[in-house]
Amino acid sequence: MIGEGAETLVIRKGYTPLVTLDHLTKAYVNADLFGEELTKTVSIGAFNANSGNGRLYLPEVGKTVPFFVEKGLDQGTYAALSHSLDSYVNNVPSMVDIVATEVLANDGRIKRLLIKRAYKRP
Repeated sequence: MIGEGAETLVIRKGYTPLVTLDHLTKAYVNADLFGEELTKTVSIGAFNANSGNGRLYLPEVGKTVPFFVEKGLDQGTYAALSHSLDSYVNNVPSMVDIVATEVLANDGRIKRLLIKRAYKRP
């Protein structure tokens, strides 16, 4: 383990290094700083209703980030997420509003969002 005998882990394909993991990588993976609960407008690009995991597009970041939805939230939340994904797949506007808590890395980057509620946009 890194920090317990090993300082780095290098994953290679043949002689070409693909990934190097070190103490900074370990700190990033292990740090979960919970931010504020915010309302955001997003587009759902992937969603697994069984696990609650997916990816959404954050316009202000300009890329997709992972999200998690707990079991047992109201049906309107799941319907809004599903509607956004269906719209995205069919190449029509797919933005929805979500209420979520940000999980941040120690450098302030968003690691994932924990969705508490989602609403279809009017």
